[in-house]
Amino acid sequence: MTADREQTAQQINQTMRRLPLILEILDEIRDSDHPGDVDLHQGGMQAIRQMIGRLGAIQPAMTHNAPGESEQIAAEWLLGDQPARLIPPPLLEQLTIAIRRLLPPLPAYATANTTDTQ
Repeated sequence: MTADREQTAQQINQTMRRLPLILEILDEIRDSDHPGDVDLHQGGMQAIRQMIGRLGAIQPAMTHNAPGESEQIAAEWLLGDQPARLIPPPLLEQLTIAIRRLLPPLPAYATANTTDTQ
């Protein structure tokens, strides 16, 4: 069974739903050195790596139906300055590639936080 764009977008959104919480934690501990902060940071990076792995297991959209609301949300997970500030560039690039693979092509605004590595 091939996934349509809406199904794929919903799976992306389900996978990424905790990203805002992870970014909030990373932002909170960014400039502190309280006991346990290193563990929180490592846990946040591990959670992002697991998201990338789960995104890799999602079936790419094969149908060309019109983009829906879920796809719009899926395209916006990496917008804003928080992902670029808090996620190391290689990990952010992996997330971006994983999402692009699933919903090609994403609108240009959804890739604004990535760097060109070519």
